[in-house]
Amino acid sequence: MKRIIAVLLTLILALSLIPTVAFAEGNVTFTVTASKSQVTVGDEVDVTVAVSAIEKSRGVAVYLNYDKAKVQYVSGGADDTTTLGDASDYEHIESTAQVGFVAELKKQTDVEASTLMTVKFKAIADGEATFSLCDAEAPYGEGKDGGLYDVDESSTAKVTINKPIVKVTGVTLNKSTMSLVATAEETLT
Repeated sequence: MKRIIAVLLTLILALSLIPTVAFAEGNVTFTVTASKSQVTVGDEVDVTVAVSAIEKSRGVAVYLNYDKAKVQYVSGGADDTTTLGDASDYEHIESTAQVGFVAELKKQTDVEASTLMTVKFKAIADGEATFSLCDAEAPYGEGKDGGLYDVDESSTAKVTINKPIVKVTGVTLNKSTMSLVATAEETLT
């Protein structure tokens, strides 16, 4: 019986040494918004990623997915007003159609709600372009006292892209008059 208890205690102690990721009670919310809900092919739209206030943060990391069949990356970067300051890094990954923002802080810091990055895209095809977040993290603490906040990355932004309007000017017809009737067809030469 003593052996069984010893084995069980050894197992319990061994399991306690396995590293785990702890989650803090507070939630961190990342949001994505677009400057326009509708654009025309050829127009540009700004997409912004922001984060809620975080207590005792060690940094943040978030990636923005975009539909490269509908929009083309133009430019972007970390927002100058973020309280994460010089600790931030920004990257565009063309192959996976992602834009990332990562900030690692040297010590725990309270982070104010702020814009992390603003990215400019150009509409290249009609339809609906969706911008969504993935791989968002907000670490806190240090060493075994550290972990990750519960993160809400469900925010998305959708932009409807319309076909361009082609303006026609200077048309000359070989007819002096023509009647237009609803649903009728007429060939112009």
